[in-house]
Amino acid sequence: MLEPGFIWRIYVNACRHEFELRGLDVQPQKVMHVIYRGIPIGSIKFTHLRVENTMVFPVAIQDIADVRINNLKDWMRVQRVPLGILANFHALSLKPIVLRT
Repeated sequence: MLEPGFIWRIYVNACRHEFELRGLDVQPQKVMHVIYRGIPIGSIKFTHLRVENTMVFPVAIQDIADVRINNLKDWMRVQRVPLGILANFHALSLKPIVLRT
């Protein structure tokens, strides 16, 4: 069993594996290219999962308030994904937060 606050990348991989075992189409999303007025200005690295038409954001942080929910929703809108799930694996029990665009 994984413990609370374990290295978050392990949770990402565990989530991906579980979705694949269930036969769901999982696409790891590792980088987002930032473009401003048609000019590439950089990229942001992260590890989220696109599971069919849903984004899954696995994290392992002490205070979920540190997550910028509006940024996640903005990213979901750009990707045209209507539903997101923020899963914080820091606590002993999982309390997912559902995000809608």
